[in-house]
Amino acid sequence: MQTVLIVHRCLKNYSLTNEYYSRERGGIDAYDIATAINIRDRVYIGLTLSLYDVDYSKYSAYEEYYKYSGSNGQYMNLQSWNKYTGTDGI
Repeated sequence: MQTVLIVHRCLKNYSLTNEYYSRERGGIDAYDIATAINIRDRVYIGLTLSLYDVDYSKYSAYEEYYKYSGSNGQYMNLQSWNKYTGTDGI
């Protein structure tokens, strides 16, 4: 999934441009292994093994440029990287 948002505003003696960008990849996979038996159609025994595999990453950035009349302007950039991986079983 990818998201981009760009906004430009002009006010009296003031100009602002900002941009937001986000990108997500990956997900969660689940695996189930199950078996069951019965004894003389009276006792039923079952066993299930569940495994989960996580592979997810997200990148987001926010940039802002603002300028007052008569100034050189200011710039701000904020970035974030998140990554989750692993396997778990129950």
